[in-house]
Amino acid sequence: MSLQTMTVTAEEMPRLRVGLKWDPMERDVIAVVHKLHSPFKTQMQILWSYIPSFIYGLLGFFLGTLYFFPYIAGKFRKKRRDIAARRAAKKKFMRQRKLPSYDLDLLCFCYDGDGKLTQLVAPIAVMGDRAPPGAAIMHSGEASTGMGEGFDEEILINLKDVAAGIQQMIFVVASEHHAIRQVKAAACAIINTKNEQPLLSRDLRHRSDHKNFIFARLRRADGGWSLQEIGDYFHIDADPDCPLDDTIDDILRNRYLR
Repeated sequence: MSLQTMTVTAEEMPRLRVGLKWDPMERDVIAVVHKLHSPFKTQMQILWSYIPSFIYGLLGFFLGTLYFFPYIAGKFRKKRRDIAARRAAKKKFMRQRKLPSYDLDLLCFCYDGDGKLTQLVAPIAVMGDRAPPGAAIMHSGEASTGMGEGFDEEILINLKDVAAGIQQMIFVVASEHHAIRQVKAAACAIINTKNEQPLLSRDLRHRSDHKNFIFARLRRADGGWSLQEIGDYFHIDADPDCPLDDTIDDILRNRYLR
């Protein structure tokens, strides 16, 4: 796969949006659709559902044997099928209830000219307080299930207001529990908000079991910015005896800032 590099200027593209999306685990969809929260309550709903299911089935059978009531019998049979479908969904929820949700995080590591990390833009504030409204680089906040339309997490960048000390921004996707390849429909993109057209986009389906992905970086160049796609999957602390990969910051500095 060929990697793209392009020039970005604050005059032509004053604001960029880096977006990350993925589909939720089936368990999370079931929980929302059927409004499930308590495992005990859900188990009781499953057990009690057999009573109306039996009654509707019995009525459908007897009315179906009578010449004048086939339509009503069909209604009862449909009610029984609907109850069975809801019960099956709740059973699946109970089987999967202890599995962790698909939880990806979109991160932006900001470095100065000496390769020092000056700011980490993350769903939850890590380095100091959360960015105030109107900050040059802002995160939309934590999304832990992938529910909803559009991007699940976003980073908004106002290029004109980025501090002069920030020379590079590197965008990383990190998975909390699963290998990225296990997360359904995971994808990321960088959008020019002026026309809502993607500058870069990447489907994150991959054969390996990596939980982290370096998407792209922005570097100051000739009065503007150079946007470079990276597309690198990696493990944190893959070698316990090597101090150069203990954190994402270690890996970024040793691979891309030397």
